[in-house]
Amino acid sequence: MCAAHQDDDKMKETESHHTALKEIAPTETSLKLFLGKNPNIKLVKAGRDAHSGIWKLIDAAIFGFLLFSPALPIIPEMEMPAIVATLWILISLIMWCKIEYCNRAELWYACLYRGIILDFPKTNKLKGWLCAPPMMFAYSFLLIFGAVLYVGLDPDFEFDSHENALQAILSVVGVIFILLLTKSFVNLEGAPALLTLNMVIAVFENPEFLKAQGFKVVQFADLQHFMERKRASKDKTFHWDELHALGGSDASASKAISLIGGTRVLMSLRKFFDVGDEATE
Repeated sequence: MCAAHQDDDKMKETESHHTALKEIAPTETSLKLFLGKNPNIKLVKAGRDAHSGIWKLIDAAIFGFLLFSPALPIIPEMEMPAIVATLWILISLIMWCKIEYCNRAELWYACLYRGIILDFPKTNKLKGWLCAPPMMFAYSFLLIFGAVLYVGLDPDFEFDSHENALQAILSVVGVIFILLLTKSFVNLEGAPALLTLNMVIAVFENPEFLKAQGFKVVQFADLQHFMERKRASKDKTFHWDELHALGGSDASASKAISLIGGTRVLMSLRKFFDVGDEATE
């Protein structure tokens, strides 16, 4: 009898424990819940501000200088105006992609500051960054650049000298830095020796990993299409709880991510970055 009573007591204790956990665990996230759970977010705001304004422009300017400088002595000497224009267009596209990715980084910090973990397509595997659109621009530049240099050395395509091919290859190697520069901003998860926050969530395969702390994981593709719908309906209102309530989409991977998507979303959300700060003051 005593053993039966002990078992009943344990069952009741377990049930009450589970009930308490249900009461503690939030069913949905919100800006208010996030701010209540995370009062010390000044460093997140500092990180957001460090990725915006003059610092972002300086970063893009340095990248542009490093991007242009290897090709500057050679491109003006080419005698085919159409090819030269194509090369400059490709360089400009790579430069724009760098600016777009800088805007996505600022947007990531801005969302994190409001309890939204903005998730992007993963680049931790080779295919993730190797087939990214900015890398395609870099491949095209190197291919056209090498082909044009060889044509300049052997216009009749006699293929009678290995030196011409070797010189063209060495010239391509001289500007292959463009490929490495492009990879440096495309490969989001490739640089850190440790896991990023987004990769931790991906490794555990649990989008609700930090839900108890008020965080909501939102795919960038879903955010982009959400803002596109608001723009199409001419809805200029916004609150961060709209993203906290945004349902996850299984079709996120199939949604196209525009090369101007981060910039457009950033422009739409910038004026709402600090909405909710008044509740913490």
